[in-house]
Amino acid sequence: MGLVFLVALWGGVGLTTPAQAATWHHGTPKQLRGMYQSTTPLGKHSAAGFAPVVTVRAKTFSLSISNNPESLVKHLKYQYVHGHYQFKGTLQHIGFVKGGKVTFGLKKKGHSLYFVQKRSNTFAMPDRFKQTTHVKG
Repeated sequence: MGLVFLVALWGGVGLTTPAQAATWHHGTPKQLRGMYQSTTPLGKHSAAGFAPVVTVRAKTFSLSISNNPESLVKHLKYQYVHGHYQFKGTLQHIGFVKGGKVTFGLKKKGHSLYFVQKRSNTFAMPDRFKQTTHVKG
């Protein structure tokens, strides 16, 4: 009788684990937080003043491209799916940045951050960013 209860309890715990992995969490994961600068050569990006910069904070995500207003995403939620983090949030209206709901995917390998899924007409950026403590260029 005790063995049946233990097996039932263990099986129940195993069934809840995948569901928890796909739940949405508020903010951003600690592994991704920091400042990242694009590794794309300056002449290959449409706004070639300086390389685009991504800043991931506890509750916000921002993208800065020279000569453009900062793209700031608030009210972030994330989930870890298929080896990358899927985000959804609200892009703030700043200057000519329209704003609204956005979704995107990020993956980190070593000190590099990659955009793996872009479903927003607002974000037009390179795919690879390298972690830095200051902006170069």
